[in-house]
Amino acid sequence: MSEFAKDTLSAPRPRGSWGLRYLPGAFLLACVTLGLPMTLWPAPTRELPRGRDVVTGDWAKAFETTLDRNLPLREAGVRVWAEIGYGLFREGRPGVLVGQDGWLYTSEEFQRPPDAGRELARKVDYVRAVDRQLRARGVRLLVTLVPAKARVYPEHLGRYRVPRAVDADLGRFAGALDRAGVANVNLAGPFLAAKTSGALFLRTDTHWTPLGARVAARAVAAETRRRWPDLGLAPGEFRTATGPAVNREGDLTRFLPVSPAHLPAPDVVRAPKTERTDAGGGLLGDPVISATLVGTSYSANATWNFDGALREALGADVVNEAREGQGPMVPMRSFLRGKAATNPDLRLVIWELPERFLTVPYPNAGS
Repeated sequence: MSEFAKDTLSAPRPRGSWGLRYLPGAFLLACVTLGLPMTLWPAPTRELPRGRDVVTGDWAKAFETTLDRNLPLREAGVRVWAEIGYGLFREGRPGVLVGQDGWLYTSEEFQRPPDAGRELARKVDYVRAVDRQLRARGVRLLVTLVPAKARVYPEHLGRYRVPRAVDADLGRFAGALDRAGVANVNLAGPFLAAKTSGALFLRTDTHWTPLGARVAARAVAAETRRRWPDLGLAPGEFRTATGPAVNREGDLTRFLPVSPAHLPAPDVVRAPKTERTDAGGGLLGDPVISATLVGTSYSANATWNFDGALREALGADVVNEAREGQGPMVPMRSFLRGKAATNPDLRLVIWELPERFLTVPYPNAGS
């Protein structure tokens, strides 16, 4: 995650006493005052590098690394300052924004690089190319735009606000796809309408909940039937069971290097599982699969069961070609080059594309 623009995101630290204003400097001075004399002790901090060239500076660099690694109070100081920063200023490491009511947000949802407009155009061009390639094979593409967590739950942002330019990108991208003739479903509307049904995003994680995935799947199924009522997906019957409640440590808590006692309460997740209840209609009982899902960890992670929710909502089996940790573009390139794209029964490709990736460049990824 890159550093966010401070003129659009940084919030003033709490105003108050002289102590709060000068606390960072006082803390640093205390650590230096206590730690410096301790470096004179016979300890690893005084280990001198051997076999290093003094003239080239190699010796000095090695000594600096050893000193920094073994400096007394270093680790304790880092931990204590993290606790102070989170406790007093509600701040974590770069990459997370600490909202209210135990909500955490990724700073990616607030960033907009200087060439964002150009990157949006590149994304549209690539999506159009994918759409043309699939149409040539008789396959329909439905781009599924996942709104940012901050868009759906701005009421928990506290002192932060989404920059206006960032807020406009999702509608701008969807509009560009419409003008290009690329079928898409913007999940912002369905999500905002479903907020009263339960949590659609996890408080301490970047991802949606199983309920959010289910709302998305129903919107995708409705849009598919509206656009292509005679698409001819191979039918199937499915049933979903909900798993036990499990505490989940959100991925954004990794940016809060504080003791577990001071972290926000964990999210509780009941991971569903969808199973086919009929025999399928293929040769020798093998099911015919005419839909494929491509996307990010929103689709790949079994905890959310997005592929299962799609199977149930579409009434058709779905092959999951999504990948975690690769963004939305790389998995699509891999799918188009793989065997799944040549499936003669394929009729529909659902491409899940999160809003926060729209302006992120992907070198050598066709985007």
